[in-house]
Amino acid sequence: MVALSNIDLHSLFGTYTRQKSCSDDLNKVLALHGVNMLACKAATAASVHLTIPQPSSNEIKMAQPITAGKFSGTNEDYTLDWEWGSNEDSFFGTVEGRSRWVGVDEGRK
Repeated sequence: MVALSNIDLHSLFGTYTRQKSCSDDLNKVLALHGVNMLACKAATAASVHLTIPQPSSNEIKMAQPITAGKFSGTNEDYTLDWEWGSNEDSFFGTVEGRSRWVGVDEGRK
């Protein structure tokens, strides 16, 4: 995906489409997550679109429709408060995580 020059991490809102010719192969990443080979092939062949409405600087919402096979895509809500939360993903099942903004130095650790 290519972002516009006026988009930064604090203003991610927009609609993005993965450009397969500019993307790395996802098969190894998906295999690490335990996704079977057939699902990996379907996912990497899919067109992936990412829509991000960002209601505030501490809240990010993502809708990721996938146009291949029986995958329904997923919606994810992130509150950047470093509290644990969970999301039900149609591809990975229950996903738990936490989110926050970090500075450059902390991100490089």
